[in-house]
Amino acid sequence: MPYGETSRNYRAQYHQFMGPGKVEQILPWQSAESTLLLKKIATSPDRYYEHTMRMATAVILESVFGVLPKDYDDPEVTELWTVQREFSEILALTGPPVDHFPFLKWLPDIVSPWRIHARNVRAMHRKLYFRLLNLNKARMEKGERYGTFVEKLIDDKPKHGLSDERIAYVCATLVRGIPVSLIFLIGINSFTDGSRERYYRIPSS
Repeated sequence: MPYGETSRNYRAQYHQFMGPGKVEQILPWQSAESTLLLKKIATSPDRYYEHTMRMATAVILESVFGVLPKDYDDPEVTELWTVQREFSEILALTGPPVDHFPFLKWLPDIVSPWRIHARNVRAMHRKLYFRLLNLNKARMEKGERYGTFVEKLIDDKPKHGLSDERIAYVCATLVRGIPVSLIFLIGINSFTDGSRERYYRIPSS
């Protein structure tokens, strides 16, 4: 996205969620999920990878959309990770070099399977994130609020001229940061004490 009015609007919206004094609002969700993670690992340590995936997913889904997946097999978790995997394939270096060779954009679908894949992934994205957005809109109409990021965006919709699609994709960008959290958590659980100490020092470096 080129820098301009649209990118500045995006930055302002993210600042509501991640700016100074804002991130602390997520701590209650994070603390609760950390406690639940320890309990799940203690009761079924053989599933620690799945428990960690659920925890990394839950913190973001709760704070952004107010959705609490209780287990790794919950539809919210499995659907989100399916979308993440498909989207990662599009971003992989093995994809077609369309940016370098623009003429590839004009090839018909019969010789452009990547375009069909991209459209399918876009449909999966829209299905997931619009469903979560509409869930929050329906709850707000009933007077139910959870203090989530998407609620703030919906409230600011008239002020910033936000469309439902813009709100859905702003939230989707935050959700796509889940794999980074997962890698960190798996590293803490997997490596030796010396490596673990280096992981703990990452945020302050």
